[in-house]
Amino acid sequence: MDPEPTPLPRWRIFFFR
Repeated sequence: MDPEPTPLPRWRIFFFR
Protein backbone atom coordinates (compact mmCIF):
# COMPACT_ATOMS: atom_id res chain seq x y z
CA MET A 1 0.00 0.00 0.00
CA ASP A 2 2.73 2.40 -1.01
CA PRO A 3 2.26 3.73 -4.54
CA GLU A 4 5.62 5.22 -5.44
CA PRO A 5 4.67 6.57 -8.89
CA THR A 6 2.25 9.17 -7.55
CA PRO A 7 1.80 12.83 -8.53
CA LEU A 8 1.35 13.99 -4.97
CA PRO A 9 1.23 11.34 -2.21
CA ARG A 10 -0.44 13.68 0.25
CA TRP A 11 -1.63 10.69 2.26
CA ARG A 12 1.97 9.63 2.49
CA ILE A 13 2.99 13.08 3.64
CA PHE A 14 0.40 12.86 6.38
CA PHE A 15 1.87 9.56 7.47
CA PHE A 16 5.43 10.77 7.16
CA ARG A 17 4.71 14.12 8.66
